[in-house]
Amino acid sequence: MYRQVFGAGGGQKTGIVVIVLTLVLFASLFPAKAAEPPLPPPVLAIIDLQRAMVDSAAGSGVRKQREQYLSVYQTETSKEEKELRDAGQELSRQQTLLSADAFAEKQNAFRQRLSDFQHMVDVRRRNVDKVTSDAVEKIHKHIIEISAAVAKEKGVTMVLNSSSTFLFSGKYDITDAVMERLNKILPKVAVADPTKIPQSGPEATPQPNPEPEN
Repeated sequence: MYRQVFGAGGGQKTGIVVIVLTLVLFASLFPAKAAEPPLPPPVLAIIDLQRAMVDSAAGSGVRKQREQYLSVYQTETSKEEKELRDAGQELSRQQTLLSADAFAEKQNAFRQRLSDFQHMVDVRRRNVDKVTSDAVEKIHKHIIEISAAVAKEKGVTMVLNSSSTFLFSGKYDITDAVMERLNKILPKVAVADPTKIPQSGPEATPQPNPEPEN
């Protein structure tokens, strides 16, 4: 019994020693990675992205072109709305003069005309929104590139949008510097003709051709 007990104890001690040596050897082969030095504090700058987009020469031009397209569309829409009102009144007048079947046929045709008109109005609105969005995206891309260049020159490592910054000193604002370069690099962006956007499906509605002033 004596030998069995102490013999077992000696084996356990040997196993522990082997494990410890294995861990030490493993640690020597794969030393712990040195801690990376802390990052330096950021150098901040602020940009009013909304003002740069809207008040720059290119942004003002895009807004003007959009308004011109919408103005032309509004004129066309008002004219078509008057024609529909007149047609509706004429249909009401004919109700007592036509047979039930003849009136139902004309009524269905008028309803289809109303549906086509609403579809055309929706298509016009979507097309103007799309060409405007494409033009704005071009301005936005240039603002990002110019902001990066200005930040690099000033040693700035982080540029924040003023809309997400509660309070800041004006000395951090680079909006004017960015807008000045933007006006030189991209003084104008042409908004594509919304009537030239291809319509899908056989129900595509013909569009008038509004030409904005230059």
